[in-house]
Amino acid sequence: MSNLSGDKKIIMLDEPTSGMDPSARRFTWDILQKHRKGRTILLTTHYMDEADLLGDRIAIMADGQLQCVGSSLFLKRKYGVGYHMSIAKAPDCPVAEVASLVKRHVPSSVLENNVGAELSFILPQEEVGKFEALFDEMERKKIELGIDSYGASVTTMEEVFIKVGDGNRDTKALPDGYGSSTESQAIENRQSAANGSMSYQEEDLEEQTNHLYEENPIRNTGLMLYCQQFRALFIKRFLTVCVIGC
Repeated sequence: MSNLSGDKKIIMLDEPTSGMDPSARRFTWDILQKHRKGRTILLTTHYMDEADLLGDRIAIMADGQLQCVGSSLFLKRKYGVGYHMSIAKAPDCPVAEVASLVKRHVPSSVLENNVGAELSFILPQEEVGKFEALFDEMERKKIELGIDSYGASVTTMEEVFIKVGDGNRDTKALPDGYGSSTESQAIENRQSAANGSMSYQEEDLEEQTNHLYEENPIRNTGLMLYCQQFRALFIKRFLTVCVIGC
């Protein structure tokens, strides 16, 4: 985490917690949250819980292109299915009655899984106002319906990432200007302008590099070789000092 040393205002971190155990990852998150004030931190990660916790704005890429940008809440609303309600059921739980109860309170609910001792439903976010009555009745009839426990959770960033990656999206969720026709036209114009001089640049480059492919290329030796190596080493050290100093 040497990037946090000094008074740098812009910091780029490429998967800083990759390969760490959970304890070390949590420690790294605490450090980043502690030192984030007054800084812009660009962080790449494959851990969606990490992006959800640390990211003020999250960008997701798929197929080599930027697919969506926004806050965690915005992306969950855009790509999420709503809430997942999980029920731990007893062996004698009447699943049909439980499903009927849920359907009566939340008509657009969907039975997601019925595996082993767990029963889960998808509850649309649009009907969140009906959840209280549903939970009240479930609490009163827990013994009768054979329900050991239950709980609801919102869509996770992992689910959002999978949905975006699978291409299950109508449109890309990008800020104004991203991927717009105006931007596309501007890119095309720049490409057209560049193509006009491309042939000349390629010819010049070919002339400059022809000697590299000669059968007997000219190689520096002696003092010239020493000067070439010294110059390369000097430039490398100079750039290193500039980076550390900044």
